[in-house]
Amino acid sequence: PGVSTISELSTLLKVKPKHILKTLVFRKASGGWVLAVVRGDHEVNVAKLQVEVEEPVTLDEVAAKEAGFSIGFVGPGDQERAEEMIVDFDAFNGGFWVAGANEPDYHVKHFTWQRDTASSNTRFQISQSHLLGDRIRPADIRNAVDGDPSPMNDGGVLKESRGVEVGHVFKLGTVYSEKMGATFLDENNAEKPVIMGCYGIGVGRILLSAVETSHDERGIQWPVNIAPYEVVVTPIKYDGVAKEKADAIYDELKAKGVDVLLDDRDDRPGSKFADADLIGIPLRVVVGDRGLEKGVVELKDRHTGETSDVAVDNAVETVLQRLGALRDLTPTSNVQA
Repeated sequence: PGVSTISELSTLLKVKPKHILKTLVFRKASGGWVLAVVRGDHEVNVAKLQVEVEEPVTLDEVAAKEAGFSIGFVGPGDQERAEEMIVDFDAFNGGFWVAGANEPDYHVKHFTWQRDTASSNTRFQISQSHLLGDRIRPADIRNAVDGDPSPMNDGGVLKESRGVEVGHVFKLGTVYSEKMGATFLDENNAEKPVIMGCYGIGVGRILLSAVETSHDERGIQWPVNIAPYEVVVTPIKYDGVAKEKADAIYDELKAKGVDVLLDDRDDRPGSKFADADLIGIPLRVVVGDRGLEKGVVELKDRHTGETSDVAVDNAVETVLQRLGALRDLTPTSNVQA
């Protein structure tokens, strides 16, 4: 009683989650119900499931309970209320399973597909390539996990790593266009429903992924194409000749269309340098009295950490050249589909 989760059931019956069948009830956009069955240690991939049923599906536990499903205790035997049942390949393997008994507070042990779901209208073949009767069929409907065989069938295995979703594409088909009456005329002048899709790009997530893949212990290393500023001009002391040269470099860069920041704060040089590294501005021009006595300013690359002295008179031209080189770089090493 009250044991409705895979972890609770695994502890109670002393079986591993991979030996438990998890049956989820999805509602179709058209109004019917579909059962999705996966191993207890796997998760249903809704996008894959929608491809199999050829229309959008959603989890609606309230409506499912009203329809008579024993949510938390649903098992593969509950075929009367659902239009179809799709079983993940791994969940359809032979052997004995723990499964929901389709009655509140009950599960069954030693469930087998061939014995326990056979009925007058279902003909079973233990095969992953044929339909099992009219309403039950195996398909790939789960999320991939670390250690799965490579889809290239090359003997390799999948490796799981962290990622950020920055964009997505959903195929909606004609479900909504048919309801809205959104149609077009084809080459035969026949009216057809529009095939719809949903496309999205997360601007905030692009920034997040850039920080995730481009940073070090001192802070962010912005790609120049999306950096809030491309250059920061940092005078060691914002006074006297250093102030004049810093202002001149800042004004000229700004006039050239560069996104430039002038650090005119009355603060210690080390604090200014640390803040510039933390913010991640790609190039830093350091203007100091000692350097100016030699006729140079210091140019630092935030990504490589390399510093070089450049002539004051050529500072702006050198910065523009470096920015051009940075803009031409295409950082692909950390980008994975």
